[in-house]
Amino acid sequence: TYTAPYRVLGAQVDVYTQYGGQEPGKPSDMFVPQEEVVLYAKVTYNLWPEQNKDVAFQVIDPHGDTFFIGCSRTNASGIAEYRFRLPWLCTDPEYYLGTWTVIATVEVAGQIITDTLQFKYDYLVHVWKTVTDKPEYEHGETITVTIEYGSASMQEHTVLISVVAKDET
Repeated sequence: TYTAPYRVLGAQVDVYTQYGGQEPGKPSDMFVPQEEVVLYAKVTYNLWPEQNKDVAFQVIDPHGDTFFIGCSRTNASGIAEYRFRLPWLCTDPEYYLGTWTVIATVEVAGQIITDTLQFKYDYLVHVWKTVTDKPEYEHGETITVTIEYGSASMQEHTVLISVVAKDET
């Protein structure tokens, strides 16, 4: 018995980033402040790459506003690429943190097709809680610190957490 993989024929576009999101409607992994986002859109017709097609990338911020619209042309492999850097405002740097949405739109064989991608823009690690094993310590005594932390990232990351203890003087 052979089970053939599911294939959709006709015009298709798949938008994704350098951190994933391949397959229509799939999310990408998260991005951190001021990181460069590389958008890719793979355009095919009957599973064959579509060359020299203009793809529009609409990028929508977490507040539902269009951050920008960019355009790129597909290469010989049917892939268009567009790069931008995530903002970090001087007055309110966390304003743009949240879930971003990208809509890729292209015309193939007289048909307008789209794909949507979402990704989170946040700090790589959030510290939720920090506690010590005792409220007070004698000079030279060992301090045990317990830190609860987490990340929205889908990938594994090495994280260095340092703790500084100071006395009242």
